Amino acid sequence: MQRLGRRFVNNLNKRALGACAMSFMAALLLAGCAGVRAPVTPPPPAPATAGLDAGDVFSREGVEGVFVLRDEATGCVRTTDAVLADQGFSPQSTFKVPHALIGLETGVIAGEHHLWRWDGTPRRLRVWEQDLDLAGALRLSCVPCFQDVARRIGRDRMGRYLRDFGYGNQDISGPMDQFWLKGRLRISPRGQVAFLHRMLAGDLPVKRSRVALIWRLLERESGPGFTFRGKSGLGLQDGRAVGWLVGYVERAGHRWIYATLVLGRVDADGNEEMRRLMPLREKITRALLRRARVLAEPGDGRQ
Repeated sequence: MQRLGRRFVNNLNKRALGACAMSFMAALLLAGCAGVRAPVTPPPPAPATAGLDAGDVFSREGVEGVFVLRDEATGCVRTTDAVLADQGFSPQSTFKVPHALIGLETGVIAGEHHLWRWDGTPRRLRVWEQDLDLAGALRLSCVPCFQDVARRIGRDRMGRYLRDFGYGNQDISGPMDQFWLKGRLRISPRGQVAFLHRMLAGDLPVKRSRVALIWRLLERESGPGFTFRGKSGLGLQDGRAVGWLVGYVERAGHRWIYATLVLGRVDADGNEEMRRLMPLREKITRALLRRARVLAEPGDGRQ
C-alpha cells in the first residue's frame, strides 16, 4: 500500500512538472508573439579579396581610398585594397541608412511623410532651413533632423539595434546626437558592404517594407532595367577629410553592393579637403563601377 501511495505521488509530481514546462514554453511563445526581440548574432562579413585594380582612379584625383564591391549573385567580394578595406572610419552621414531604419522601426519617424518643421533657427547649411520630409532629409543629408531622431530613440534602443545589425564597432559613447559624426563609432568599407548585404537580403530584424522604403528614397539614377542607389557621407576624422558613398547597383536583375571611401590629404586644411571630396566620391565610384563592368562605359549603348 505504501508503494502504491509513493507511485501515485510520483505520478502527480511528474504531471505537475510537465504542466510547468508546458506553461513555461507557452509563456515564451506568448512573449515572442508580444514582440519581445530576441538577441541577433549577425554573421561575420565575407572576406574581401584584392581582385580589383583601381589603376590611377584615386591617385589622379590626389586622394587615397578604397573601393569594395560585392556581387550578390555569387557572394564574391572584391576590393582595390584588402588592408584599407578592413580599417574602421567614422560613418558620417552614411549612418543615416541604419538610423532611418531604427527611427521607422521604433516609431520615432512616423513614415515616409514624417515632417521635420524648421523652427527658424539658423542652420549650418541653408538648404536645411526648411520643413523636410524623410525623402528630403535623406537627400539633403539633414544633420539636425537626424540629431532629433537620435535623441528620441535614446542610447539603450540605439545600442540594441546596432548590435542586432552588427553595425561597425557599435560604440555610441559620447553625445547622443554626435556619435556618428564626431564620436567613436567606426565601420570599415567591408563592414559597410556587409551591412548593406544583410539589408538587401532581408536579414535585418526590421520590417521589410521599411527597408524597401529606404532603398527607394536612396535612388540616385535609374533607366530601363537599371537603378543606381547610394548614400553619401562627408566629415573630418582626426582632422583628415573622410568621404563615403555606399549603396548598390541593379542592372537586368543583377545586383552589386559597393562602398567607396575617399581620404583627403593629411597635410591640407580639412574643411577645404571636404569641399574638394564632395564631387569626387561619386566620380570615383562610377569610374570603378565601369572598370568592374557593372556600369556601362559612356557611349557603349548598354546600361
